[in-house]
Amino acid sequence: MLDLRVVLAAAVLASPAVVRAADGTLPMEEALTRVLLVMLGAAVLSLLVRTVWPLLAGPPPEPRPADDEPTALFAETAELDAMDAMDGIDETVRLSPPPE
Repeated sequence: MLDLRVVLAAAVLASPAVVRAADGTLPMEEALTRVLLVMLGAAVLSLLVRTVWPLLAGPPPEPRPADDEPTALFAETAELDAMDAMDGIDETVRLSPPPE
């Protein structure tokens, strides 16, 4: 129920009370009470989000079955290589540098 994010959110939200307690303008008991209330509120909100989010997001998508066929990208690359071979383009042939 309590994790690092909840503790950090409570610390950020309750930081004005901590600063005022350090200055002496707020009693330490009241500052600690505010920190604990904010931490409790953050924990309840975190629990609520964790409970409601799966209901709002819906079921996870089904995993795609693994097939032995190449993916579309590989098929397209193979098709381009075949077209290059038909045109007589050889990737190993290097062009000579331009004359100076």
